[in-house]
Amino acid sequence: MSSTLNTFVPVLTGPNYQQWAASMQSHLMSQGQWPVTKNPMSTVYSVTSTDEKFDQDKQDKVQDTNDKAVGNIRLRLHHTIGAQYLETDDAHSLWEDLKKKYASPGFAQAYHEMKGVVDTQIKDNQDPAPAFDKMITHFLRLKELGFKVPDNCEGDS
Repeated sequence: MSSTLNTFVPVLTGPNYQQWAASMQSHLMSQGQWPVTKNPMSTVYSVTSTDEKFDQDKQDKVQDTNDKAVGNIRLRLHHTIGAQYLETDDAHSLWEDLKKKYASPGFAQAYHEMKGVVDTQIKDNQDPAPAFDKMITHFLRLKELGFKVPDNCEGDS
């Protein structure tokens, strides 16, 4: 399980939030942990049934899922970011706080995407299509961030 986490979810460094969030969401969905990021744990503990045993079992299951989600998210935070969330034990709060802090477009994210374009290498004697796809993806992310990309750099998409 953790090997898929390490393989498919990059470490959140800040500027790579968009890529990290998409990958982390997919991982949490594949593990059945995504729903706990949508609602605060306090809403789970409101007892509505008369069957207390059922409610306790449900709460225990949700708490276990929450703990796993928090653990998975923390495992893919850069140590400088992760140190800020050692006491956070609610997946919803953790997800929302990271989103609020790193999702807004900024110059650092734009720089990260532009650097990705510049660093893309087109190797001799190889099909250039994968390199072009990578560059187009970076340009599309720049456009999504609200940064003007000249028309002759965007590709056909």
